[in-house]
Amino acid sequence: MRKINLATQKVTDLPRSRARVPAPSAVGHISDQWIVYTSWLNRTKRPITTFSTTWTVPNPPQNNSGQLIYLFNGLLDKDKTCILQPVLQWGASGFGGNASWGIANWLVDSSGHVCTTDLVPVAVGDVVTGQITVLDQSNGSFDYLCQFKLNNGPGPSLPALDMGQLTLAVETLECYGITGCQDYPGTDSTAMRAIQVQSGANDLAVGWYQNDLVTDCGQHTTIVTDGSPSGEVDIFYRAPAPRPAAFV
Repeated sequence: MRKINLATQKVTDLPRSRARVPAPSAVGHISDQWIVYTSWLNRTKRPITTFSTTWTVPNPPQNNSGQLIYLFNGLLDKDKTCILQPVLQWGASGFGGNASWGIANWLVDSSGHVCTTDLVPVAVGDVVTGQITVLDQSNGSFDYLCQFKLNNGPGPSLPALDMGQLTLAVETLECYGITGCQDYPGTDSTAMRAIQVQSGANDLAVGWYQNDLVTDCGQHTTIVTDGSPSGEVDIFYRAPAPRPAAFV
């Protein structure tokens, strides 16, 4: 893009913008854009073959300042160089979206490579289930399928083939361009529920670890239930409003 003075016809080159609209981060614990999240590292000798989470699409933010919100469960490799994730998105990224909710599946690595499905619009109150499953494994290589269910019906899916083993499970709120507390979803929290982590037909003994990195609005995670298949982690966008005092 260049600027032209219509009176003198003088042309001026403009500096290149360094701004970019990012995909979800591949290395969340390094990125300051992972606001809050819980994590569990599979130290068993049994690989994670199913990881699923169900949540409800929350109210939109009260304020639209061009922010970008990602809410997801995901699996990373042990070196945290790539992540496979079914993502609920609000806002515009370089891969689509606007001031509304949508779902897509992402495969992102720390070198900036991105593979994603088309964004599918969803509405407030819709129930989404993000699920990652192993299709096949041999000689240390894994074929995964990352997919959504929308209101118990089929949603978008993304195969990820010839991968290394994914061992770190996360439940995450990731945001960009937040200017104030009203830029977060217009509800206090989202329950990431019905969490199931399996190896084959067996549930694994999951114990979540809290990582509350940004807390200026009262953002935090609450581990309601560890374990599988009925685990729950609540992600709070702000401190809940105090309840009115009861009359005695």
